[in-house]
Amino acid sequence: MELPENGEPVVDYVVWTPEGEILLDDAFLGRPLLLAPGRPHPTLTLGDYFCGLAGLARTHAPFLLENAPTPCRPDVVKRISIRSEKHGAYYHIARIDLTGAQGKRITLAAVTPSSFRGEKGLNREYELLCDLYYRFETPFLPRALLKGEVRFAGKAFPIMLLEWLDGFHEWHLTAGTGSHDWSARAELWDTDRGYRTLSPAECDEIFRCMSGILTCFYDRGTHRRIRSWSHAAGDFVARSDGTRVQAKLTTVREYEFWDGLPEDRTVRSFTALLYYFLELCLKMRLDKRNGTDEVLWAGEWCMDPILHGFFGALQWKEGVMERHAVPLGEILSLFQSFSENELHTVMESVLDSESVLDPEERQTVNLRLPAHVRELRTHLHRFQL
Repeated sequence: MELPENGEPVVDYVVWTPEGEILLDDAFLGRPLLLAPGRPHPTLTLGDYFCGLAGLARTHAPFLLENAPTPCRPDVVKRISIRSEKHGAYYHIARIDLTGAQGKRITLAAVTPSSFRGEKGLNREYELLCDLYYRFETPFLPRALLKGEVRFAGKAFPIMLLEWLDGFHEWHLTAGTGSHDWSARAELWDTDRGYRTLSPAECDEIFRCMSGILTCFYDRGTHRRIRSWSHAAGDFVARSDGTRVQAKLTTVREYEFWDGLPEDRTVRSFTALLYYFLELCLKMRLDKRNGTDEVLWAGEWCMDPILHGFFGALQWKEGVMERHAVPLGEILSLFQSFSENELHTVMESVLDSESVLDPEERQTVNLRLPAHVRELRTHLHRFQL
């Protein structure tokens, strides 16, 4: 590998804060690595974390440069820049920039576990990302590039390197968003240009996109769906220039079947789709302030975008992947035929058998469920294909 004149690529370490980037010095690198905001690691420092990632980047740079979307010379690495992006409940996420020949640069997301649950699930997530990325051939997931081990202070940790979703940022509902609030709905955590409140139109489009993305990955043949996704965990990211809005899903923790479905094939197919639809409509409304604090609930404004995303994705899949599926008109009519009490009963069944909500989320859902079912049924009856 060709290096700069002193034999080593330039390496710099950065931490992002809402006030801007901080270039880390030796004193800063001596601070504890955070397991989560306000929770220091008992043994590892920021220096251990950054040095471990730099070592991994040096080792795998030739492979990563050669396999970049725009391939670079694999034998030249001029700079390695590492920016700590997030300390989440399951993972640490860092951005790694490798600068090669002629200043060409590739950007990667380095994901390492911050908890036992994260460590246990990382290998599975990597396999699912690879599987769904190539099986469905949609642009909604990052490309998985490498799975391996990184050493922090001599101890080995699993790591995966993913395509960096450039220009996409985490978002969250804003505190105080209620059923009749049509103004401040959500905030985009834009680490390039600063945090900003999203317009109502942008919020509508993000919810439509997210609903559509999850439905694109719903398999009507096997009834498998992406499970355990969460707005609070920052699983969806968004990009908006004020007019055009895009969203992507950053990871897949579980891709599971529904349990306890009827034996009859037709009834089984419809029941699974109904369960998926009801779970989707409910979970899409849940978030936490700043991703970690009290549970927030999206107002009624989100119902139409969710429906448009769901039926729009099914319509697309019907044209390119599921030509022999039950027609959308029949599905909509069946959904509209349920009374409020019937929808409430099925929703309770879904929550009891398949829910992955935490206790705080479940408490919020219990309080909101009657109004949610009423709003969902109202918007279903207004909806037209």
